Amino acid sequence: MFWKDDKQNNFVSISNWYFYLKPNGIFYIAKVNIPGVCKTEKVKNKNTKYDTQSGSILFIDSSIYTSFKKDSANINIRKRVGILPSNSIIFAMSNKKINLYDFAKYFKDLGCKNALFFDAFVSRTYLPSQNWNQTDGDFGALVAVTKDAKPIKK
Repeated sequence: MFWKDDKQNNFVSISNWYFYLKPNGIFYIAKVNIPGVCKTEKVKNKNTKYDTQSGSILFIDSSIYTSFKKDSANINIRKRVGILPSNSIIFAMSNKKINLYDFAKYFKDLGCKNALFFDAFVSRTYLPSQNWNQTDGDFGALVAVTKDAKPIKK
């Protein structure tokens, strides 16, 4: 699902196989330019300028969901988006396989108040300054940072 300026360009899915792990979430930018992450069913109340449905929410209000297990063997290359208390946005993509709990903890340790699983196996990163140039494959959504980007190394 993707919205731009009150026009829905696709539909919200709450039953699709890709969105099976609940709670499912949406990353959005409100019309007042404040970013957020919310449960899928609550996006209509957010007055968004842009939003995109992705996957499961890692945490809301800094609480990691109990369905994510610390020692889970469900590992994969993962991409996430998180929102800091200052309303700064953090995008991160793992460069090695990681489970959902450990990636959620990474965002929590950075200070994020909310974080969302973002696009799974279709994720690519193009970040020439860090020698990360993935230009292959198909894309589910494209998010571009055009200014004030500061890579975080941890």
